[in-house]
Amino acid sequence: MATEHETRQPDLHLVPKPAALAAADRAPVSDQTAPGIDNVPQHPVTAESLLAARLSGAGEASRARIAFQLQRLAGNEALQRVVAAKPKPKLTSVKVANAKAFGAPDNYVTTLNAPVVVSATLNVGGAGLGAGTVVWTGGNPGGKQTDRQVVTTAAGLQAIKVTVGTTSKNVNIYVVDAAPLPAVSPAATLTHTLIGASAPGTNFGLTVVTIGTQGVVGPEFDVTAYLDGNNWKFRVTAIRHKYKVGVSAQGRTNIAGPGDPAIKPSAIALIITDLTPPAPGTPHGPPRTTFWSETITRAHEQAHVDHFYTDPAFWPKSMKDFQDEIAAASVAFDPGAPKTSTGAGVIADKRPTWQGRADFFHGQADAAEIPGSETYAHGVSNPQYTVLLNSIKDTVVPPAPTGLAVAPVGRNGATLTWTRDAANETGFEIQRIESGFFGPLFSSWVTLAPVAAAPLTFTDSGLKPATKYTYRVAAKGVAGNSAFSTERSATTAK
Repeated sequence: MATEHETRQPDLHLVPKPAALAAADRAPVSDQTAPGIDNVPQHPVTAESLLAARLSGAGEASRARIAFQLQRLAGNEALQRVVAAKPKPKLTSVKVANAKAFGAPDNYVTTLNAPVVVSATLNVGGAGLGAGTVVWTGGNPGGKQTDRQVVTTAAGLQAIKVTVGTTSKNVNIYVVDAAPLPAVSPAATLTHTLIGASAPGTNFGLTVVTIGTQGVVGPEFDVTAYLDGNNWKFRVTAIRHKYKVGVSAQGRTNIAGPGDPAIKPSAIALIITDLTPPAPGTPHGPPRTTFWSETITRAHEQAHVDHFYTDPAFWPKSMKDFQDEIAAASVAFDPGAPKTSTGAGVIADKRPTWQGRADFFHGQADAAEIPGSETYAHGVSNPQYTVLLNSIKDTVVPPAPTGLAVAPVGRNGATLTWTRDAANETGFEIQRIESGFFGPLFSSWVTLAPVAAAPLTFTDSGLKPATKYTYRVAAKGVAGNSAFSTERSATTAK
């Protein structure tokens, strides 16, 4: 193999001597002929193909100088053809990063502050492109001549044009004032607000959550629109509902608690009867024929409110179904119409339909809660009546027993019976007086042994034959004893 020497010229790292070049044109040479030259194939090549590979990465100016040197040194017409064969840069395609194509070709949409870059692809590598090879209109310079950064700091249309030689390409980037759809969205905040009193009619209380009843309307809701690719997606962020509650005494006397002026010995029996609740699990409350409790009635209505709005089986479940339905909705982005080009526009367009769906799901919760509503609410309020009665029945003395009757039992005894008029007695006190020759004038009342609250009967023994005895009974209570009952007498047998 012949050894070749280097002649160093500007922009020409390896130039063969004329004799060697002529020899190279006549016979194949190895890639070892020119060590360090890029893109040299591994099979034998001619000097022409060797230099073509060397020239492929040079700029226009460098190729001209190389061609001049080659002409001067070798006069090789084949090498001139190599220089002339270097392809001119041409635009082959345009790509857009961080924006989504939609509609007509070359239309893209993205969100505020997205890092959108338009890239031009040429038929030649970009490393050796001369200045001004790629001409851009719109946007800002990118990191390379073939890249363009799109301004996304404000909503609107960003028109980008790229030109290479006689070929141009236009790209439209629509920047919308919206955030990308988050991967995870929190559940909507649910609130309910009392807006006034309902009219209970013949009821002691009435809670109104039903749409269309006494001015109650459907739920209000807030929705946020997000851009997911080239589609609008939605998330419900808050749901609110307004309800009414009213209570009515229905002509009854309110019992507020201990110390209420309506709580008197003469009334305590009826108060206890009126406010004694039924057995647990029943869908109704105490009789309340004369007395009622406004406080407990309001607690009962609040139980209705809590049951409907906070029990996961009712309003929360239905509003979750509503949220899921809205989250599944999708509207294609279209800059040609306000109802599809902005988040506010698409929400305004869809809100009437969504309101109908919110009302529908609210109605489902209402219908599901009603059947067990009274049983639940009385399960909350009825025990409160028991607490109220326990707190007031010991604050007043019980009423005097009524219906006292005395009957002799043989020569030495007598039996007493009476009626209790309240449920706050702890027992009874029985007194007796004996009538002698002068009647009870020279006798005094004797208190007999205490008697429990039940049974309402007593047998007195050890009496004198043929003697008249008079009895009276008083009810005992925590607050004191009642007045004595009407006196009744009986005479033992001879």
